[in-house]
Amino acid sequence: MSKLRTRSLLWMLLAGLSVSTLAMAAQDRAPVEIGVLGSFTQSDDVVVGDGAESFEPSFGAFLSGPLFKNWDWYTDLLLSEFTTVGFRGDGDSITGRAAIAYTWGRDGYSRWFVSAGWGWSELTFDNALDFTTGVASAGIGQRVPVGRRAGLRWELRVSRSLAEDGFVGEDLTTIDALVGLGWTVGGVRDGDRDGVVNSRDRCPHTAAGTGVDRFGCPAITPNYPQTTPVPASLLPTRGRLATPRDADEDGVLDSADKCLRTLKGVEVDADGCPRDDDGDGVHDGLGMDRCLGTPAGAKVDRNGCPLDGDGDGVYDGLDACPDSPSGAKVDSRGC
Repeated sequence: MSKLRTRSLLWMLLAGLSVSTLAMAAQDRAPVEIGVLGSFTQSDDVVVGDGAESFEPSFGAFLSGPLFKNWDWYTDLLLSEFTTVGFRGDGDSITGRAAIAYTWGRDGYSRWFVSAGWGWSELTFDNALDFTTGVASAGIGQRVPVGRRAGLRWELRVSRSLAEDGFVGEDLTTIDALVGLGWTVGGVRDGDRDGVVNSRDRCPHTAAGTGVDRFGCPAITPNYPQTTPVPASLLPTRGRLATPRDADEDGVLDSADKCLRTLKGVEVDADGCPRDDDGDGVHDGLGMDRCLGTPAGAKVDRNGCPLDGDGDGVYDGLDACPDSPSGAKVDSRGC
């Protein structure tokens, strides 16, 4: 192995360790994902020559972890062999990259990401001089969980060489279609930092500082005076003392709850039923109602937003003339 390659590998290792330290400081008990990569790599025609195989397989490994909210760090190493026509022989390449990725989507579900990175690439040939260059890259992909600590990821990535004089005077463009399998090691995720890890957190977006129960949902203590006896309906049949039940965990005890099967995280009123402050039939909780101040009587879509079929500015349900011609001036009744 050349001195240059040895230095490059050490740089890759040090970069990963440094970023990992920053990630651990930014997020307590942050996990790290380590995995293997496979890729079909399309090398630049300047390297392989016209008529060579369009795609060659590459193999490697990656290391990734959280950096800040919605931001991850990422490093990988890819090795490949390719056949050249112009240089009448075969070649090998080794490429290392460090990158940051912006991710979106809910924890525990498929998450999309876009990435940008910088690294190096070294090409060795049977019948030509070796070539080493810095590379810049960008990609888009997705990570799909396949278990509590395992996940599949794919990425479509484009890389561009940064050598001052290029390769025989030309800049190189490489396209990779990558698929990886990774395993999370180290820590556990607690996205809202309420002390309940994501795998057991039924309310994963609790506001900072909110007291929570063992399921990670806001703890609502019923305002019962100590002298108030537990309702007989809540006592066990064998006479032992019992804790008042709240089966749907909405903060309203079953004895007073008129909606016993409320979805987790939905805001409820004093009767334990989903809140709908504007009375449009779309629940306020979990972001279901995106238009919280809908006027009474207006027809709404499934997001709780008013409909206006003829576009005259008067909502359907309040529009006395719902078929006004486009562009017509109307009064307050829509006529």
